[in-house]
Amino acid sequence: MNYLIPNIIVRGGSDTITLINEMLINKVIADNDCDKVLLIFKYLWTNTTQSNTVNFTLEDMIIDCGFVPRTNKDGINDKFKNVLNYLNNNNYFEPNDYDFMSIKPKEFIKVGVQYFSTDDKGNRIKYFMLSDEEIDEIYSIDGVDNKKLLLYYSSLKSRIYNSFSVEDTKAQVCYSTVEEMARDILLATDTIDIYNNILVENGLIYKDDAGKFTKLDGSKRIFKQSANTYTLTSIPNYKEEVKESINSYKQYLKRFGWDLCKDTTLSKRQIAGSINKLKALQQQGKLSEEYKIKLEELQEQQNVVSDSRKWDNKQLLENHQGKLLSDIFLDKDMDKLAEKYQDIEYELGLIDDDLNLLVEWDYYKWIITEYNINEHDYYKNMVTKKIRVDEPSTVEVVAAEEDSIKKIDKDDEEYWNWDFDDSDNDNWGEPNPMLKNANVEVSETVNKEVEEWLGVKVEQDISYLEVELQNIEKILKYYHGKSDNMTKKEEEEAKSLYERYKKVKNELGA
Repeated sequence: MNYLIPNIIVRGGSDTITLINEMLINKVIADNDCDKVLLIFKYLWTNTTQSNTVNFTLEDMIIDCGFVPRTNKDGINDKFKNVLNYLNNNNYFEPNDYDFMSIKPKEFIKVGVQYFSTDDKGNRIKYFMLSDEEIDEIYSIDGVDNKKLLLYYSSLKSRIYNSFSVEDTKAQVCYSTVEEMARDILLATDTIDIYNNILVENGLIYKDDAGKFTKLDGSKRIFKQSANTYTLTSIPNYKEEVKESINSYKQYLKRFGWDLCKDTTLSKRQIAGSINKLKALQQQGKLSEEYKIKLEELQEQQNVVSDSRKWDNKQLLENHQGKLLSDIFLDKDMDKLAEKYQDIEYELGLIDDDLNLLVEWDYYKWIITEYNINEHDYYKNMVTKKIRVDEPSTVEVVAAEEDSIKKIDKDDEEYWNWDFDDSDNDNWGEPNPMLKNANVEVSETVNKEVEEWLGVKVEQDISYLEVELQNIEKILKYYHGKSDNMTKKEEEEAKSLYERYKKVKNELGA
């Protein structure tokens, strides 16, 4: 059987609110009674006759809706009476003489209904249909509040466009935001996210999104994440319906200057939230193979973007002295992570074709835990330099540094007493730092442009790191010369740059 339910119960508009919210505002129901309103309308449709009247008893209505009658004050009987009384007073029923607050549980009630919107021809509009099959499917799901899940499913279904003729080719989808649906039916956004996963998992809905978009707003780049596009799996060719809608949405945004980001990314918070929801399904034993793969991918992505990535990998290595990170993940049957880090190890030059380690293990551990893909060339150069020249350990380099220059603590005022060779003060100018991630070879010859910027003539081949060292020294001289008039931001930049200076000298063994 199909039940016709008015949209107004679970779907608001730009200038209207849902019947549920209306009843909450008027204190007819409490927050946890929202689902009862939907179930009452389902019951009313079940018992509507061809003459558009409803015959029922309060007790039968309560039992049919899945509750046990209780006559105590503010019990379930009173809650149903409150809803019926409000509907009667607001013309959802035809005029009658019933005092719904005083009706008896077994008293026979007969009312006319007039809660459907109609068009100019008298046809019913603005409704959705629920079937027994859908309700049975939702009620068969374990580990969830089935009535509230049905309420959310109904809210979603009321939003999906209905095509009533073959000539109507508009996609049968909706793309309401989670926040809109949460507002209309008083469910938390986190609950809706969980319900979405459950409905997808049980084959009742299908959802996708258009991705992340970006455009320039003046000199500022802004981003926009598209809302989910939903449809019902009961609709023929439902995946094509979603695909068609997403393509139309992309074209629409393109007209306003929005371009699709090549790599759709999630924030740390979004990744963590998605992982938590999938883990909740996993604990309930409801995680499909598809979502198990998705969970692994999200956990891997979290490992890459999280601030705790270095610590996690460092801890793994400390627990497995002498082993490669790729081998550790392989032993844990985490093949994707193993392959990922083996590629990184090989591309950085840490291992050869036979997967033999080419540097000391301590140095390997330091590189692999500090590595950032955005600075790939920098770390690759460091490894190349390490292999080419037998550099001292980090501790020894620091000790050697202290002999050649004063030891500088970034929080110590002694920093500002560092003595530079000021012989070329006249050539100092506003700093214009070179990009350290430029794609250059270790032995690349410094070109004329770099020579002019440095203010010195370079007569021989010079490595990229040596260029960077001279670059940093020049900027530090600029900051040193204005140390008495520096802003807080400039002080922080100078201190950060000096830390980089020490690291470059370490790599050069200078």
